[in-house]
Amino acid sequence: MCNVIQRLTAAQGDNLSAAKPVRHTWITSLCCDVPQLSHEFDSDIYACRARAPPSRIDSTVEKSCRLQSDHPVDISAVATVKNPEGKTYKDVEHEIEMKVIGTAVEFVIRFDGREVGRSQLVPEL
Repeated sequence: MCNVIQRLTAAQGDNLSAAKPVRHTWITSLCCDVPQLSHEFDSDIYACRARAPPSRIDSTVEKSCRLQSDHPVDISAVATVKNPEGKTYKDVEHEIEMKVIGTAVEFVIRFDGREVGRSQLVPEL
């Protein structure tokens, strides 16, 4: 899997109830030494209480929830490519969407135009 950290930030006091969903494209690179026809997505969502979030994970950052696909998805149609070292892999493109629902933040994984997993982060009051 690619090690990519992308920041979806909101500051204290922001009115999130009026916010539109935020959707970003991700690429997971899967080694294909053994042919893979399916894949289960699995990502951790982190949060920070600091007013100015750090550029890297530090002691102010905590894991908030885990986002997983509900079942393996078919990746047989994803092209297999070779890198300069001769290793084969698949770049599996998917999207993670974040939206506010009441007092919770919902994260959704989309693959090939359809929802394949979701998780909600409910704040501590």
